[in-house]
Amino acid sequence: PFISEIILPSSRVPNVMGQAFAGSGWELLTTLKMMTRKANVPTEQITTSFCEYATDDDLHELYEILYFTFDSRVSHLPTLEALQVSIQKNEILLIRDEKKIGAFIIVKVVGNRMQYIYQVCTRAEHRGKGFAKSLLNKAFIIAGEGISFQLWVEDNNISAVALYEKLGFEV
Repeated sequence: PFISEIILPSSRVPNVMGQAFAGSGWELLTTLKMMTRKANVPTEQITTSFCEYATDDDLHELYEILYFTFDSRVSHLPTLEALQVSIQKNEILLIRDEKKIGAFIIVKVVGNRMQYIYQVCTRAEHRGKGFAKSLLNKAFIIAGEGISFQLWVEDNNISAVALYEKLGFEV
């Protein structure tokens, strides 16, 4: 597979790119949009006490969930080694349902005032229960005031885009 990121202000770029590649036997799998949550957006006051950091014991389950949930041709998925490093750096927050992981996020510090949300992943049976919203709010609380967040989302993931917009992210 060939993955290319093209960042231009024109909304017609995906159509032009899709047409150019389609004539050559290429397939357009998805388009991505970058969303940013500015530092001055207030954080919603919801219960986040059930959010916890991932541990070494979670490594293989996190990896399994990622590769089951996302298309590795589209999403830049971490290796086991990269997940291990993120666990050691407390970059992975999760919510358990019983003893299984229901949802998790990976958040990386990019600079003094910016954090990058690398993955938001919810098991199919837990979607719509507010797990991702709680995890993102927990990340906002941990980061504190004055921190912006950035992420990439598939354009056709309507529920994710709606959640991010509700939490103050903009294109």
